[in-house]
Amino acid sequence: MKRLIAAGMGAIYQIGPAFRKGEWGRYHHPEFTMLEWYRPQWTMAQLMMEVVDLVKVFLPVPSVRVMTFQEVFVQWTGVDPLTSPLEVLAKTLERPFSPDSQRSHWVDWLFVERLEPAIAPLDCLLVITGFPPWEPGMAELDCGPPEVVRRFEVFFKGVELANGYQELQNPEEQEQRLNTANAQRVEDGGDALPIDEHFLAAMRSGLPPCAGVALGLDRLLMLAFDKKNISEVMAFREHIPLP
Repeated sequence: MKRLIAAGMGAIYQIGPAFRKGEWGRYHHPEFTMLEWYRPQWTMAQLMMEVVDLVKVFLPVPSVRVMTFQEVFVQWTGVDPLTSPLEVLAKTLERPFSPDSQRSHWVDWLFVERLEPAIAPLDCLLVITGFPPWEPGMAELDCGPPEVVRRFEVFFKGVELANGYQELQNPEEQEQRLNTANAQRVEDGGDALPIDEHFLAAMRSGLPPCAGVALGLDRLLMLAFDKKNISEVMAFREHIPLP
C-alpha cells in the first residue's frame, strides 16, 4: 500500500485477510480480517482521532483517554518501562533476575501479565502513544527526551483494536531495520525474511509524510456483539473452547 502512496495514489484503504502462524486464543486466530488505511500529509494525532471516531460508531464509548506508554506503566504497574532498573522490573514480575536479560523482554512480560489485566476494567477507550524505541517497526522515531516511537495503539476493555504509525520516510533507516529484524530472527532460530526491494525503491522515489493504521475488524465485531471468543464472529473458523 505504501508503494501506491509513493506513486501518488493519495488516501488509500483495504479490507482483507491477515495471517499469524500459531496464534490461537480468545482474541487470536491464525486468519483474521484487517482494515488498513493511510492518510498522506496527516499527522499521527489526526489519524488517532479518526480511529476513535470509527470505533465510536460500533462501540458504546463513554470517554476517551490518551496516555503515553510511560504513563500507563507508571500508573498501573508502578514502574517506568524506560528508566526503572531491570532488577525492579524483575521484582515486579516476581521472577529471578539475570544481568544478561534485555529490557524489552521484561517490558513485554509486564505488558501482558500486569498492564493488560489492569486496563481491562477501564470504562473508556484507551489510546496509548509514545512506544519504546527498541521495536520501531516502520514508524518514525521521536528523539525526545525520552526517545520513543511515533506509534499508537487503541484498547477497549483491555482488547487491542488498532495499531498506527507516523510512517518512517527514510529508506536507508528502513533497510537497516529490516536487516536488524532478520538478524534477530536467525539468532532466535528462525529464518530470515526476504527484503522487499520494490518497497525500498518506492521509498527512495519519495514517500510523502503520512500516517497509517491497521484495525482488527473481528475484534471490533466481537466487542460490538458482546461475544466471548473471536471465533464467534468469523464466517469460517475453528472454535476455541474457553477455559
